[in-house]
Amino acid sequence: MPRFISTTTGLRALALLAIAFGALTIKEGGGVLFGPAAARAGAGDYVPFVLWSNFLLGFVYVAAGLGLWLRRRWGTLLAALIVAVTVATFAGFALHISLGGAYEAR
Repeated sequence: MPRFISTTTGLRALALLAIAFGALTIKEGGGVLFGPAAARAGAGDYVPFVLWSNFLLGFVYVAAGLGLWLRRRWGTLLAALIVAVTVATFAGFALHISLGGAYEAR
């Protein structure tokens, strides 16, 4: 483990970053998924499974951040889950593009 992460201050900084990123992901993704039609239109040609994955991972980011803050092993396991789901989502997105699916680069 890098020295920065092994320190309490470094771990807490990463935990706060994960919590903040998760909260923003929930807010923005939720706005598109559950907000007014204008929010969906403003999001452009998004890929629904990518949006849902990001939105749901927002909750996992918050939980992982809390686990890291509390120095619990499950926080690290949730962080690993985030990586695995993100890689799988990216692979699905690449497949979506290769099959000619609509998307918008932003």
